[in-house]
Amino acid sequence: MVLQQRAETTAEAEQSLAAYLDQLTAMVRARYPDAEFRFGPGHEPSAWLIWARIPVEDDLELEHSLAERSTDFLVEHGVAISVIIVPKQD
Repeated sequence: MVLQQRAETTAEAEQSLAAYLDQLTAMVRARYPDAEFRFGPGHEPSAWLIWARIPVEDDLELEHSLAERSTDFLVEHGVAISVIIVPKQD
């Protein structure tokens, strides 16, 4: 019974994480449709990184919005997700 509950909790967490990653990438794509993404684990087991390549050096408004959503997810699910903006080189 405990293993089944743990498996269900893990499946729910993975679905939440996938939905959240979709939200973050959609926020970036709304401003930069040609953005490119890479995903990977962070240094901690409960941390994830998203590298977003966009055609500008920085976008402080976008970074602020992404940071707010990241904080929401951390508080709700205990998982840290950082979006790292990387300017595209021509």
